Amino acid sequence: MFISISTIYSLFSILAFILVFLIILTHIYSKLIRPNPLKLTADSIVVIIGACTGIGRVMAIEIARKYHSTILLVDRRKDLF
Repeated sequence: MFISISTIYSLFSILAFILVFLIILTHIYSKLIRPNPLKLTADSIVVIIGACTGIGRVMAIEIARKYHSTILLVDRRKDLF
């Protein structure tokens, strides 16, 4: 049984289109069912692990500036507190 190159190309194109379409649908579906982000207030208590350096430190500073929440900083390094 011989299958021509044009037939293989057509089938591949259809499968690629279906795959891209399914990826887009999955992305849209995940956006629709995503829960709402947390609402922080001044009464909120935020625990940040790894808060002495890097992203944890930046997040702690930003949360303190924006929301005036209570922040509990947790880190394994005692010398940076």
